[in-house]
Amino acid sequence: MNTQQIKINIIFDTSILFTNDTYQLISHNLKKLIEDFTEKDDLEITWHLPEVVKKERQYQIEENVKKKRKEFISAQKGLTPFLESSTQIKEDSIQKTIEELIEADIKKYEIQISLLDCNVVDWNKLISNSCDRLSPFEEVEKGEKGFRDALILETMYQFAQGLEKHSESMTLCVVRDKRLCKALLTRTDSISNIKIFEDLLKCRSFMNIQLASQNEEAMEIILKKAKTFFYKPEDSKSFYYHEKIGQMILTELSDFLTRMHGDDFKRDKFFWDIKDPIFEDFENNRIHFASKVHVHSEVFRHGYGVTFGESVGDTYSLGEFYLHQNNYDVISERNGEIIACKKRDIIHYVDIFEVCWSAKVGEDNKLKDAVMEIFTIDETNQENFSYQL
Repeated sequence: MNTQQIKINIIFDTSILFTNDTYQLISHNLKKLIEDFTEKDDLEITWHLPEVVKKERQYQIEENVKKKRKEFISAQKGLTPFLESSTQIKEDSIQKTIEELIEADIKKYEIQISLLDCNVVDWNKLISNSCDRLSPFEEVEKGEKGFRDALILETMYQFAQGLEKHSESMTLCVVRDKRLCKALLTRTDSISNIKIFEDLLKCRSFMNIQLASQNEEAMEIILKKAKTFFYKPEDSKSFYYHEKIGQMILTELSDFLTRMHGDDFKRDKFFWDIKDPIFEDFENNRIHFASKVHVHSEVFRHGYGVTFGESVGDTYSLGEFYLHQNNYDVISERNGEIIACKKRDIIHYVDIFEVCWSAKVGEDNKLKDAVMEIFTIDETNQENFSYQL
């Protein structure tokens, strides 16, 4: 246990907050991070958002609600005689309701809004960076973009600079945007008590290291070794292959798909994204890790079978290219004819699995005696069901 409470101040950019939920201010993963660390006695944590981030997120929510309102109104056409009461969503009430929902989230999760002091911003340098397309600005098809990111950069810099004199505290900036992250690293180079992370997982790992009173530099070396120990492509000795985690995931995906949609849906176009392990805890001479596996896939069902001859239309020759481009799957081929079914209701899924495992540390920080402790699918993951193609 730490004898002195560690003070951590965490500030986030917009991409960390983003969620496909219609009206939530922050993502499910960020909510979970806040909830998990709220009651930690050895850490004093404050959570912060730049004001620009709050306003940008509010705009995103408003646009999402307006889009769904249009879809809702369109869906009601022709059903008016069957509606028992008015189901109108007044456009002028949307902004007020969203503001109330955002303020409710800010209060519930005790989030502090960090304001930008415009009087100390070097506007001449900001304008010059914009013209030269220096990070966080960038060239796009019709000019440049990055002004809001520049304001977020200035807010985070002022925030970290204001806390620099407090040696007992630390500032953590979680920034997913690569250009903003690069600019922030350069801008805060002289500030000693700041850490910048590109995702919530690395931020969580760092906080767990602090909580467990582990040496940060030594743990970073172990985490690098844990990365290849857990997963090395085509290496049957790595933990991922040895424990047959890939097969376990495919079985769980099949069961999960059946539970959600029934037997008539299928999956294909798999893409596996295995994240670096993070530190969870140190207990009984074992280091506990968590490894996330993101499985991207398309979920669909087949329509009725269609028979194709030697050509399709006037310009397309029958072949795999045409079928693929038009979302057909070949079911059978016989006597020069192909029976194929068109994919329907295609959804891009991102299923997230968490593998909790532990190992002892031997000589030269080599991991040994690894065991898998928990294997779960995150059924609350909001990346699922998110992209209708």
